Amino acid sequence: MITSPFHVLEFDQVESTQDIAHEYARQGKTNIAVRANQQISGRGRGGNVWISPLGNLFVSLVIRPKVSPRDAGQYSFLTSVALRRAMVELCSLGVSFAQKWPNDVLCEGKKCAGILLEIETHADQTLNYMIIGLGVNIISAPPEKACLVTYSSQAFSADIFLQKFLENFSNLQEAFLEKGFSPVRQEWLDHAVGIGSRIQARLPQGVFEGIFEGLNDVGALILRLDNGQTRVIHSGDIFLECNEHVACD
Repeated sequence: MITSPFHVLEFDQVESTQDIAHEYARQGKTNIAVRANQQISGRGRGGNVWISPLGNLFVSLVIRPKVSPRDAGQYSFLTSVALRRAMVELCSLGVSFAQKWPNDVLCEGKKCAGILLEIETHADQTLNYMIIGLGVNIISAPPEKACLVTYSSQAFSADIFLQKFLENFSNLQEAFLEKGFSPVRQEWLDHAVGIGSRIQARLPQGVFEGIFEGLNDVGALILRLDNGQTRVIHSGDIFLECNEHVACD
């Protein structure tokens, strides 16, 4: 086990921690965690707005991993696993946490955290740097989402959660660089929602329905279509069919 190598930079209020993280990355910085108490224009995946009230966690990591741009998306799964581990450590025994493809963490079936991964490449298309943005509902959430303190017998702050997350992220990244994606992929699958269930995938090319069979070796979703064919989905939004086993969106 290792401790986190990240240097945390604290801001009171910013437009977006992602934007500041990009500025530091372009200055050659790495292993920086840009954290803000409040964001004015926080953004999520697909250009969605991330509501950023005081007390929740808003942070963007600057890293320069030795991976190809093709494999950069695997860090979304690594981050999701690190978030889930931190939640299990801080929340009450028996609370259910799950990963939802491609970048959400659920608490008791409701979204409590989201991930936004952005990269920049060199002219030769090798990876220059990666920014991993996180939004975690610590003390408050919209009615359809979950906040973590509701599910904990101990009071904890965004600072405490960030420390736990960074420790888990650093340990997972060390193992990832040594052993590859397979252990991260398996831990994500062990706690994934919707595996073996019917889902709807909404892509730029259209809407596809079928059975969510799992992940391939780079983290793409494997969808078994009704005609028996398999479709591999690298990016998109999925919607789960409601039943007693699967949380609905």
